[in-house]
Amino acid sequence: VNPMLRPYLRARRVRWFVWRCIRIAFRGSIPSANNLSPIIWPLLALLLFEAGGRKLIFADGPEGQIVGALAAIGAAWVIVFLVRLVLAPWHLKREGKWLGNEFIFHVPKVALLTKWLPQDNGHPKPFSISDAPPGCYVIYEPKQDSPGYFSCTLDMHPRGGGFNLAEFRLGGGSILYDGKPLWLFGYVQPDSTGVIVRILIKGYTR
Repeated sequence: VNPMLRPYLRARRVRWFVWRCIRIAFRGSIPSANNLSPIIWPLLALLLFEAGGRKLIFADGPEGQIVGALAAIGAAWVIVFLVRLVLAPWHLKREGKWLGNEFIFHVPKVALLTKWLPQDNGHPKPFSISDAPPGCYVIYEPKQDSPGYFSCTLDMHPRGGGFNLAEFRLGGGSILYDGKPLWLFGYVQPDSTGVIVRILIKGYTR
C-alpha cells in the first residue's frame, strides 16, 4: 500500500468497522425490544415521568395504553441497541480467527448466490462484499448447488484480464477496493440448463 494512502485507508477501515457494529446491533433489536417492553412500561410510569414533584402518567383509556406501549418499546429498543452495540466488536471477533496475516471465518460468508446460464458467458456479474474491510485481499471459493460444469474467477474490473474460463478454477483471491464491486466471470457449457453457484468468502488478509 502506498504510504501516502495509509491514513485514508485506515480511516475507511474504521468507518467500515463502525458500520459493521451498527448493523450487528440493529439486526434483531426490534423483536428483542418488543419482548423487553412489558418490563420497561411500568418503569417508565414509575421512574422516568416525574418532574418538580408532579408525576406525569399516561392518559387513561386506549389512547394512553397505545402511547405507553410505544414509549416502552422505544425505550426498550434504545437499551437493547446500546447493549448490542457494546457487544458488537466481541461478536465480530467470534466470526473467525487470525492465522498470521489472514483472518479466516469459522463459517464462510455468502457474497453472491446466482444461477449462471450459457447466455451469461462473457457477461460478468457485479456484487459487493460487506464482510471484509476495504483495501484487503479477499479469499473466495465458488460452490455449486446444482450439477453441471462451471468455472469462474473474480476480478476488480468488468473487462477482466482475458481469462481462459474453460479451465476449471477452485478459487483464489482479489483486492477489494473501497466502494467498488467485484465482478464474477463464469463459464458453463453452451448446452447447459444453468448452474446455481454461491461465491463464499473464506477470509481476508490485512
